[in-house]
Amino acid sequence: MEVSSRKISVLVPDDHGATDIISVEDNNVVVRPHRYPEDTYPAVWYHFRVKNLFRFRLKVTVKVKDLPKSPPGFKGLMYEPFWISSLWSSDRKNWTRIPNEKQILGEDWFQIEFSLRPSEEVWIAETYPVTYQNYISFIEDMSDLETSTFKREKIKLGVTLEKRPIYALRITNPSSHPKYTMLLISGQHAVEESGKIFTRTVTEWLSKNYNKDPAQRILDKYEIYIVPLVNPDGCYHGRMNTNAKGQNPLLDHHCIETRSILKLIDEISPHILINAHGWGNLMGKPPHEGWYHWKIDRLYEHMKKHMYGVNSVDWGLPDDRHILKEEFKIEYYAHKNHNTQTGILEINWNSYKPSPKKKEVKPTLQNIKERSLQYFKTATSMLIE
Repeated sequence: MEVSSRKISVLVPDDHGATDIISVEDNNVVVRPHRYPEDTYPAVWYHFRVKNLFRFRLKVTVKVKDLPKSPPGFKGLMYEPFWISSLWSSDRKNWTRIPNEKQILGEDWFQIEFSLRPSEEVWIAETYPVTYQNYISFIEDMSDLETSTFKREKIKLGVTLEKRPIYALRITNPSSHPKYTMLLISGQHAVEESGKIFTRTVTEWLSKNYNKDPAQRILDKYEIYIVPLVNPDGCYHGRMNTNAKGQNPLLDHHCIETRSILKLIDEISPHILINAHGWGNLMGKPPHEGWYHWKIDRLYEHMKKHMYGVNSVDWGLPDDRHILKEEFKIEYYAHKNHNTQTGILEINWNSYKPSPKKKEVKPTLQNIKERSLQYFKTATSMLIE
């Protein structure tokens, strides 16, 4: 959708946009996150472009309104409003945090002021956007490949209600036997961008470094299955935690997306399963990641022992907040039927302390990639120490 005034235009992309345009005047824009009624999380996602149509430099004010006052489940215990960590980009590729001095913060809104040269544009997003088209391009890049010591193959698990494909990537050393099996999935809640970055980072790292340690050692011992986007329809539409039918793939075992994963679990019987979530910039000074686990959990104890940041912050919430239960359909199914070590990871990347210094406000995509690899390497070490 694109709406224009005499001087500016606002574009919300069909793919991963999910932003309502409220008004566009000569130099003022008002938008809000689009609310899907089936989502049980408050709408926090926004992703749009502002462009100067005027023949002179233009000062523009953008207001994003109707934001939730507290993230779901945290009872108002926020470290900072998540929207203080919003990003902008001139090319939709290189994203940086919007500086504090450019923002005015309200209780459930923020406002940005900036200037644009003629024909100049700026993209604004809640956090680093990983769109459906990003996913398709990534899958195309990860074509089938086989050498004497490395094999990567694409497996089509199914199609969604709107006929978008769900793929898994199998990565292994075909000359090494026997093996443990690990399954990594992401994108159940398809605007939780850092989870998708986690699986993509691991895939690219293994594909690039398979012939040297530690990647080589891992592939000697593990067959890795990676599902980079469980919920393609939700990703395309920018839904918070539902698919095109309004079902939550995390909790609903009847939906197509979850059934595809359960079928794969039965076929491969994984020893370890990590379900990567996290929309990235909710709260906290990094590193902190939530890790959902069973009350008695070998994998969780291993991660706590070897990685700083795993459930490291006391939110003042009930002790069982991060305890897995039967309602988590994939984790429960794998744990019960295949004795799989399972965990749900909520990984951060765009989180800062309040009022950071300029040197602390940097693109942190590299940080989340480094953190993702730490998690992956640490999890694999549990069975091959």
